Amino acid sequence: MNGTSVAAPVSVLELFRARVVEAPEAVAVVEGGRQVSYGELDADSDRVAAYLRGHGVSRGDRVAVRLERSADLIGVLLGVWKAGAAYVPVDGAYPAERVAFVLEDSAPAVTIDAVVKGGGEAPSVAVTEGDLAYVMYTSGSTGTPKGVAVPHGSAAALVGEPGWGLGPGDAVLFHAPHAFDISLFEVWVPLASGARIVVAEPGVAVDAAGVRRHIAAGVTHVHVTAGLFRVLAEEAPDCFIGAREVLTGGDVVPLEAVERVRAACPDVRVRHLYGPTESTLCATWHLIEPGDDTARVLPIGHPLANRHVHVLDDSLRRVAPGVTGELYIAGAGLARGYLGRAALSAERFVACPFADGERMYRT
Repeated sequence: MNGTSVAAPVSVLELFRARVVEAPEAVAVVEGGRQVSYGELDADSDRVAAYLRGHGVSRGDRVAVRLERSADLIGVLLGVWKAGAAYVPVDGAYPAERVAFVLEDSAPAVTIDAVVKGGGEAPSVAVTEGDLAYVMYTSGSTGTPKGVAVPHGSAAALVGEPGWGLGPGDAVLFHAPHAFDISLFEVWVPLASGARIVVAEPGVAVDAAGVRRHIAAGVTHVHVTAGLFRVLAEEAPDCFIGAREVLTGGDVVPLEAVERVRAACPDVRVRHLYGPTESTLCATWHLIEPGDDTARVLPIGHPLANRHVHVLDDSLRRVAPGVTGELYIAGAGLARGYLGRAALSAERFVACPFADGERMYRT
């Protein structure tokens, strides 16, 4: 299956800067009683970039970011990009040995664990679509954690995807750790769309009461993991009333859970996402609009723009409908590979037999 073809931006930073020019006074981030405009966020991130350049960070370097969820965190991540570097998100809730592994493996030029702002003129570093945007580590549940290295072009292909449908007036709840790839949706999609990020209180897990509270305060889009979605569907399926959209995925989402939420919240759209971190958050999605009939199973949907998915046999030949095969993902959004693990990268990111010079990720 192929996604539609659209012109892709070079970087998320490019999309953000366009919004700053268009509406610098518009609210970009809400954190409790604090509001940060697009112009203020731009200026804050300039100061972070100046600090990093003053501490020797240059284009292509990696910067570890170990901060709690906040408006300041968003400014730091933007500042890393403005300095020409890639960020390595580190979750403060990680065990000490995992934090030590990530820091050793990623070899950052600088580690940020407090809010930083420098003085002087902000650097002007032009990044290309092939430059590294971030390195995000997998859970390591099946072995040693792997640093998935994602270039700017892949991040921008996800964030600039027109099918998100966000715009000014929308608000996305940011409650995931920034070391999880769903943060790409919760942070960068609203900033590229002129929408608002609503920052959930750090260190507190969002539950049904929290979802209700944030929606009542204006949040329009909420992502919850498949596990949390199941729990909310059983215990409080009406907690999404007032939202425009709830997004979920990353694991099996029971159809019964979707039906319970839709019955309690008939005006809410459900977006089912599928894709590993290696495909930059998601490669496919399935939308269930209010009033749509529900299928007998919940499909993973269709590819996003400029993406391709293939079900292939062991000889990389397409299988017939109904025949079991392995799912391969190609096109926009693929990671470079695994940081410092060339052999594993070559094993999982293979040449695509359907397009010269293109790679596929073997899921």
